[in-house]
Formats: sequence, C-alpha cells, structure tokens
Amino acid sequence: MGSVVDVAMIDAPDGSEEWFADRITHLERTWSRFDRSSELVALNVRDADGPAPASELLRLAVHAAVRLWRATDGWFDPTTLPALEHAGYGRTFSEVRKEPSASPSQKAPAVPTPVDVIVDDERGTITLPPNVRLDLGGVGKGLAADLLARELVARGAVAACVSVGGDVAVAGSAPQDAWRIPVTSPLDPDTVHWEVPLSSGGIAQSSRLVRAWVRNGVSQHHLIDPFTAAPSDSPIVGAVVVAEHTWWAEGVAKAALLAGPVAGAALIDRLAHGGWLVWADGSVTGAGSMQVVRAA
Repeated sequence: MGSVVDVAMIDAPDGSEEWFADRITHLERTWSRFDRSSELVALNVRDADGPAPASELLRLAVHAAVRLWRATDGWFDPTTLPALEHAGYGRTFSEVRKEPSASPSQKAPAVPTPVDVIVDDERGTITLPPNVRLDLGGVGKGLAADLLARELVARGAVAACVSVGGDVAVAGSAPQDAWRIPVTSPLDPDTVHWEVPLSSGGIAQSSRLVRAWVRNGVSQHHLIDPFTAAPSDSPIVGAVVVAEHTWWAEGVAKAALLAGPVAGAALIDRLAHGGWLVWADGSVTGAGSMQVVRAA
C-alpha cells in the first residue's frame, strides 16, 4: 500500500511474524490500486455493467468508504481517483516524486461520488456505476491496521499495536494500561510533538505536506477536494483523529482537513473521540473531548 508497516506484539505465539507478513500481503493484493493484479484494480477496470463478484475483504473496505462519505457530508470521497490521477498521482508515490503522471486533459474530471455504489453482502458483489473508480488508500491502511491488531490478539497475543503508514490500531491488554503513541507534526515530521495514550481503538493523521509533488511548475498533493476536483487549498495542513476504529479515524481526519478549520473541527466533534487540526503556521485547534498532550 505504499507505506511502512510496523507491529509490536506482546506474548504472541510462534509463527506470528510469518502470519503477519502473509496477511498484510493478502490485504494489499485485495485493495491496493498500485498492484495491477489486485482485486480493486480488477473491479475498477471491469468493462461489464452490473454487479461484480467481490471478496468479503473488498466488500468490507468499499462499505467502509461509502459509510464515511455519508457521515462526513461528502468531504471524504473514495471516487476522487480520476481527479487524483489528473493531478499526477497515477503511480506509486516514489515514482510520482520522480516524474508525475501525464494528464490527458487540461481540466480535472468531476468527482462522481459513491451515491450509487452498491455493496451486496448477500450475493457477494459490488456494483460500480459507469465512470466510477475507487481509491481505497486511506481506508485500506486504517482497516488493515484494525484487522491485523485484532487478529493477532485472536491468534493468542496478549496485546498488539499495528501501524500502517502511520495509521495506528491497538488491541488486547495494553502495557501499563495504554500504549503511548508518538505523533509528529506535518510541519516537523522528524520530531515527536505529541503523545497519545491509547488502550483501544485507533489514531490516524492526514497531511497534505507529505505526499506532495510539482507538476508543470504547480505544487500538487494527494488530498483532493471532492467539491472542486483539485488538490485542497485548505489552511489546515494536518489533522489527527482518535476514534473507536482506525479506518474511521483516517476518514474523519481526511475529511476534517479538507473541510477546513470550522467545519473540520465540527466533524471531529461529531464523529470521533477527539483530535486536533494543524494550521500552516504551526498553531493547533483542538476538537472533541480529548486533550492535546505535548511530548516531553
């Protein structure tokens, strides 16, 4: 999924590391848009209309993405993929940094929204409307962290902490009552600025400064405003959210950043345990019930 994956396991049974490596590989091959053999890519390029057979994992991820779209008033939208490719992010980010993808037209394609995406668990299918293609990047990372942490504990680990691209999920009996999750600022990614105690659930950060590039002399980044189909010009450069599930925290963080300081803080208040927004000048706006704790 184009990300670094870290895992900490307490008293995990033998073979857990091998199982973990196989499982994350399987998840990537299910919903990564960068693996041409992935199930998501096959769904996106399918020519036929109507329902397409889909695994339980892919249905789970698409259902999660659609739920976030509805909950965030459209600020989180998994159908921004054509607009994202238009901005130059058509390949893995390491390749994009060297040479952004060429655009077939001057105008970014409109974002269609997933209003007519149908996930049918009874029949085991997903239906995409014409001209709709999905990007499950953020949700996929958060969902992978959630699944891996829970499944490690189900396999016998006392506790697990999993980070997929910085989206962190914890499960089991946390050491000393809580994992201490270090959080950096998007303006200073080499320094831990905050520490979040986490005994369950997950935490995710969204930033428009990390996956950024220059295309035709214009600065671009990967967070597409679904209402303009262009990289967001929000004054918020980063958002951190803590929620019951990491995939939900990831979606709310992205939506809050895109929505801006007022609407974004309201989204966090309504949909998550808490979090904060980071402005371009480094100032922080808290939201929700949790307190921002500065690292020592």
